Amino acid sequence: MEISLADNIMHLSAERTLWWPSASTLFLSDVHLGKATHFRKAGISISGKTGNLDLDRIAYQLRLHQPKRIVFLGDLFHSEYNTEWERFIDLRKHFFETQFILVEGNHDIMDPSFYKRARVDVIEEGYMEANLEWRHHPRESSTGMQLCGHLHPGVHLVGKARQSITLPCFVHEPHKFVLPAFGRLTGKMKHEGPTGTKYYAIAGSELLAIPHK
Repeated sequence: MEISLADNIMHLSAERTLWWPSASTLFLSDVHLGKATHFRKAGISISGKTGNLDLDRIAYQLRLHQPKRIVFLGDLFHSEYNTEWERFIDLRKHFFETQFILVEGNHDIMDPSFYKRARVDVIEEGYMEANLEWRHHPRESSTGMQLCGHLHPGVHLVGKARQSITLPCFVHEPHKFVLPAFGRLTGKMKHEGPTGTKYYAIAGSELLAIPHK
């Protein structure tokens, strides 16, 4: 699905990515790699395949778009180091010509040496390019259109028979564009944007444009 953000043509994917073709840049947010291992250490039974599946999804998107850059808008890894980071490094080796950029999020707490070994460039929130502000945490005011994550947004839909469902979604507000969480263990929160907000709900492999709020 094609949209315009600050006069830049972008493409949304039901795989929860944002593709900027003119800049050869792929955006995604809130992967939370290592979350399954973190849960298992806490005694919560979670399949060990979840992190691998998310890495496979990233690899597919990299092969599909062949971007010059991939930008993670925060929370690439969930917490402290564990073996899923080594699997990420293995993936990184297959795409050595692509620049990996991480906009630092609240869960990105590992020592800088880990990111350096994985050849991930870590930057602070607020980087501006083509009137787009790269962030993890949305903020109320902005000098451009914010591209951000953190909120794990969902849109609540109600049918004629009063059945309801909350779907992960992209959120387009007047001054910010919020990406859905990429990681499959992240969950979602019902999002209430201001008047004029547009939602792009993800229903399986389909994207649904929800009428203006």
